Amino acid sequence: MAELVLKCGRIVTLSDEDYGWAMSFTQWRAWRRYPGAEPIVVTDGPVEEGRRYRRRLLREIALRMMPKRGTINNRIEVTPKNGDNFDCTRENLHIMVAAHARRGPRKIKKGYVYHHPKSKRRKSNGPDRNPCPAPG
Repeated sequence: MAELVLKCGRIVTLSDEDYGWAMSFTQWRAWRRYPGAEPIVVTDGPVEEGRRYRRRLLREIALRMMPKRGTINNRIEVTPKNGDNFDCTRENLHIMVAAHARRGPRKIKKGYVYHHPKSKRRKSNGPDRNPCPAPG
């Protein structure tokens, strides 16, 4: 196990095979997404078209572990198993591939009666299958 000391003084634990790769970047630092959030280890990537890219250490190590990942880059979610964002060893990574985001309206089969939670009446997109007619 190798250790990397951040600018703020925190110590990050890395696997030996990732230490040389991590040292090739200019500087790693602790960063919080919003006040009160748990800090994560990031480095600032290239600035393209006025946009800054942050590279998260946990995610970058997970991508190195999966060389044949295809088109799932945007769907990989990496969390530490022990909850410590500064323990970046390979044994501590929990890697998940999130499901595709749903796009477009939900398709309802013909004749299926559904009820929208904010609606006060039932809707149907098929023939009326209710044997009892509605009053009035």
